[in-house]
Amino acid sequence: MKFKKGEKVQVKQDLVVNVNYYNETTGTSDVFSHRMLKFRGKEAFIEEVSEYGYTLNIDRLHVYTDTMLQYPTEPLTGGPSQASHEVERIVQHFEELGVKQIIDKALDERLYEKDTEAFLAIIKQNKTKN
Repeated sequence: MKFKKGEKVQVKQDLVVNVNYYNETTGTSDVFSHRMLKFRGKEAFIEEVSEYGYTLNIDRLHVYTDTMLQYPTEPLTGGPSQASHEVERIVQHFEELGVKQIIDKALDERLYEKDTEAFLAIIKQNKTKN
């Protein structure tokens, strides 16, 4: 069976009444009934596991199968603004890394001795990015 007793799961939101849903490992199935509709999208804990499926703490009457359940989806704790901030931070990190690599390459090639003007141009151009 896909899930274990005591695990937190979520009843999938897109389940359709009178459709057979299967267990991935045993091949057994069960029908999603209209009485189970009120549990779509709800989180629960698995209380019992059998070859036919799972009994949930929020609905001890019905058996749920592997394909009726999923692990809960956790939203970002800080919402969209936190995600945007994290993306900006990552982009800035890679930009700084790119600048460092360009300057390191110029230094490794001793461009400051061979072509001082080109070296200063690289420094000037990348100084504003950092």
